[in-house]
Amino acid sequence: MMVALDASARSDARPRSLDLPVATALGLFALAVVLTPLFFVLVPPLTDYANHLARMQIIARLSQEPLLQRFYTIDWQVIPNLAMDLVVPPLVKVVNVFAAGKLFIAAIVVSIVTGTWALHRALHRAEHGPGGANALLAMAFMYNGIFLLGFTNFLFGIGLALWGTAIRLSLRRQSHLRRLAASTVTVLVLFFCHLFAVGLYGMAIFCLEAPDLARRPWRQALRHLGLMALPFLVVLPLLALSPTMGLADQVVWSWVGKGEGLRFLVTTFHENWEVPLGLVGLAVVVALLATRRMHLHAAGWMLLATGAATYIAMPTILFGSAYADERLPVALLFLGLGFVRFEFRSRLGRLTALGAILAIIVARSVVMIGDWLPLGQVYKDMRASMAVVEPGSTILVAEATVPTGDVNFNAAFSHAPCLAIIDRQSLVSTAFSVAGKQVLAVKPAYTERVDREDGDPPSTGEMMKAVATPFPVGTYFWQDWRRDYDYVIVLNTEAGHRELTGLADLVHEGKGFQLYRVLHDAPTLPAP
Repeated sequence: MMVALDASARSDARPRSLDLPVATALGLFALAVVLTPLFFVLVPPLTDYANHLARMQIIARLSQEPLLQRFYTIDWQVIPNLAMDLVVPPLVKVVNVFAAGKLFIAAIVVSIVTGTWALHRALHRAEHGPGGANALLAMAFMYNGIFLLGFTNFLFGIGLALWGTAIRLSLRRQSHLRRLAASTVTVLVLFFCHLFAVGLYGMAIFCLEAPDLARRPWRQALRHLGLMALPFLVVLPLLALSPTMGLADQVVWSWVGKGEGLRFLVTTFHENWEVPLGLVGLAVVVALLATRRMHLHAAGWMLLATGAATYIAMPTILFGSAYADERLPVALLFLGLGFVRFEFRSRLGRLTALGAILAIIVARSVVMIGDWLPLGQVYKDMRASMAVVEPGSTILVAEATVPTGDVNFNAAFSHAPCLAIIDRQSLVSTAFSVAGKQVLAVKPAYTERVDREDGDPPSTGEMMKAVATPFPVGTYFWQDWRRDYDYVIVLNTEAGHRELTGLADLVHEGKGFQLYRVLHDAPTLPAP
């Protein structure tokens, strides 16, 4: 079992075998607690998740849905961001898309937790027996800021990178050919999950092999380093074939993201109690290190040093993807936990530490349920509002000129309008269809009605300005919104606030959003 109690206690009177049933029950209970929030909502309110889920529905149902065929097409290409696209649509043949998506999220959690356990086992098994607190600590930090941004492919890649590192370690006494084959397969799988996962795996292998390289004569060290690097060369032709290379010039470095990345370790995207609970979790880790109950492998210290240098050097936007550097601390946390071993002097000490970690897991999951319930109601309300939308309609997503409400709350349902793709087979302006990032594409007749640059939605003030004083042709994809869209969903607004009066009829008002039907024959507004 992934959470087997540490067998390194020196004064345990009971046989090790008696610990295993307790460990198994503890691990299963903790995992069930971590997954519990998924049962309280139909759509987990992870920022990007609803948009990804809509793409899964299109991939799975495009051949059976003529209205979707009107707007969308799937252009399968070599893109290092395909984990969810390959795993979830086949599940939709068995269960509905909402259940399939939650199964994938559960797979992310399980892969990271078991990967942490597997890496510890491969590194320490001979000397210290199976690890336990490692997997529990991974669960304690599962609901982090990056997780709640909805970076599903990236997170799934972390779990598989942990497993790949564990497999590579388990083959350390095997032939070079076998290790080379295993690493090549791992790199290929990780590439199609997420490019970041390839880098994480490479960093882990380098840190594990570095002490041995330092002891070898330099010629042997170079030869061994070359063999280690050989599997990663497969990435080069894949990138050359990938449209993602067209985004290589979209690179931005900033100090701002460095602090945010560290904050994401201890906070969820929805604030409140999660910051202190995250800090308590880090305090437990520090206390275990300070009392020498937790020991970091030499390769782990090198991982921290290498990771810190990489973090400083890493751009905030890489290949056009935001939060590039801010993802690294979370990835290093889970990887680093695999390099840790525990030594408790007594059964009481071990159980006390595990109990404290379990208490954090329970507390964070309870708080998460409290955060998700009101957000789940917003998603439910938005789906209900879609009942008035005719199937096959075109929908523009906009924001209030002066956004109201909590910023984190608003961000958590910013992609909820994409549920109209699932429920009403609609064209939604914010659907992820950026070339080089996703396989989803919009057909030529409608490409000018969607955001193809991952930009911000227009504000209602900008929309009003476009009506009164038209912009030059081609300025914005939404500038002819009264002609191109049947409905407008305005986000981050408050009840009673009307900015589109006279140009669109309000047909539904929910918490933080309004749904309007566009009046195509409304008179043009006078210029201000």
